[in-house]
Amino acid sequence: MFAKIREKTNYQGSTRELIESTLSSSFIPFRSPSRNDLKHKKEAFDFGEKIWLKILETVQPELFICIEKETAKRLRKIIETAYNLPESRSSKLPTGWSNSINYTADIFEFGSNSEVKLLRLPHLSTYKLFSRKECEEKIEDIFTQFCGKP
Repeated sequence: MFAKIREKTNYQGSTRELIESTLSSSFIPFRSPSRNDLKHKKEAFDFGEKIWLKILETVQPELFICIEKETAKRLRKIIETAYNLPESRSSKLPTGWSNSINYTADIFEFGSNSEVKLLRLPHLSTYKLFSRKECEEKIEDIFTQFCGKP
């Protein structure tokens, strides 16, 4: 995934340097086998929102990636608040996993010039999108749209 981001953004450093300069974390800092097994789900997500609003007071990335629909919903709200940018566009893209809507990627853009973007992918521990031949072309399309400037 980082190699794809490096290629599509024309990042000048190595893939390793991109990884090392990336802010990466779980939205909710509590362990659970699944979101459904998470105790105090609402409180945990609310706490995650507070943490990310605080983090975004310090750093302001232009690209966000997440792998869960509820997290994407919360991040959309956080990005609008932290950046003071309205969501301006969204698109649903096939991943090549299946024709079902359950296996799509979502790209949300914020601001009139798509200053900030959020990519929501299916959970990568379940859906091996980057190593499945049938997904190669679709992943290329997703990252071209996600990393590109309008």
